[in-house]
Amino acid sequence: MKNYLNRALFYKEWKSMMPLSGAFLCQIFLLVIMPFINSVQNLQEEINRGTYNYNKYYLHFFSDFFIGEGVVQVVAAGTLILIGTFIIGIDTMGRKYDSLSAMPFKREEIILTKWTIAALTVVIPVILSSVVMSFIYAGNKNILKVYMNESMILQWTLINCLVYLFVVTFIMLIQSFSGKSILGGIVGTIFLMLPMGLTILINQILRVLALNPNVLSHKQYSSILSKIEGFSLNASLSIYNIDISDEYMLSIYQKSIILAIVIPILVILLVYSFKKTPLERNGYIVIFKPLEIIFKIGVSVCFGLLGGVIASQMIMNHYEIYQFDLNNMTGHLPIVNKIISLAVLFTLLCGCVVYVITNKIVEVSKR
Repeated sequence: MKNYLNRALFYKEWKSMMPLSGAFLCQIFLLVIMPFINSVQNLQEEINRGTYNYNKYYLHFFSDFFIGEGVVQVVAAGTLILIGTFIIGIDTMGRKYDSLSAMPFKREEIILTKWTIAALTVVIPVILSSVVMSFIYAGNKNILKVYMNESMILQWTLINCLVYLFVVTFIMLIQSFSGKSILGGIVGTIFLMLPMGLTILINQILRVLALNPNVLSHKQYSSILSKIEGFSLNASLSIYNIDISDEYMLSIYQKSIILAIVIPILVILLVYSFKKTPLERNGYIVIFKPLEIIFKIGVSVCFGLLGGVIASQMIMNHYEIYQFDLNNMTGHLPIVNKIISLAVLFTLLCGCVVYVITNKIVEVSKR
C-alpha cells in the first residue's frame, strides 16, 4: 500500500476531531462500561451480604446488554453521524472550490487519513470496552458464568465495531456527494433509516388497498408485508447490532460477513468520489450531476408515500371508516374504492409537487 497516511495531515485531522472523539469515548464509558461495572458490583454486594440467589433480573440485563439496547445505540448513532459529517465537511465541503485545491496533499491522502481517523475514533472505544469487560468477567467468572460467557463479549465487540464503521463510512460517502457541509449528514441519516421507513409507509398504503379484497386480499397483504419486513430488517445494516426477533433475520456471523464485504466497497467508493469531485460544483447540493436525478426521484418517492399515507388517514377519518369492520368491507366497496382512488391520487400528486420543489432547490443551489 502506498504511503497515503501523511503524519502532518494525520495530526491535523486528529486534532480537529478530538472533541467528537472524546465525546464518543465518554458515551461508551457512561453507557456501556459503567452499567456493566455497576451490575457486577451489585452482584458482589449481594454475595457479601449473603442474600445472593439466582436473579432473573441480571439474566435479562446481561442478555439485553449484549444484544444491543435501543437507547445506547441511538445515542451512539447520533455521534457517529456527526463524526462522519464533520470529518468530511469541516475542511472541504460547502466552501469555495479553491479550498480543496489549495491543500498541499493528494486527495487520496486526505480522504484515507480522514477515514482512518474516523475508524480509530469508533473502533478504539469498543475494543477498550471489551477489554475492560473481559478482565471483569475473568475476575468474577464464578458468578458471571451463570449469566454470560466469553463469546458474548466477542460477538458484541465484533458486531459493534463493524456497525459503527459502516455508519461512519456511509455518512462520509453521502457527505462526499454533497457540496453542503451539513446536508450530506442529514441525507445520509435519512438513507440509513430508509429501509425501515419505507416499510412503514408501504405497509400503510397496502393496508388501504387491502380494504378492497378484490384489489388486495388479506392473505396477499400479510404475505407481501412479511416479505417486505424481512427484507427491510436485513437491508438496515445500521441496526445489525440490535437483536430483533424475526424469522427472516440473519445470524450475527452472517451480519458480520455482510458488513465486512460492504465496508471496503464503501471505502473504495468514498476514495473514488473524493478523487473525482468536480471542484467547480463545490457548494452545490449534489456535486455529481448524474446523481441529481437519483436524489430528486428518491426524495419525491419518499415524500410522495408519506403524503399518501397522511392523506389516506385523513380520508378514512372523513368517511368514518373505522366504525366498520376493516377485515370485512365488502358491503362498503363504493366508499372503499373512493378512498383507494383518492389515496393513490394524493400519493402521485405529493410525489410530483415534491419533485418540482426539489428540482428548484437543486437549481437554486447552483447560483
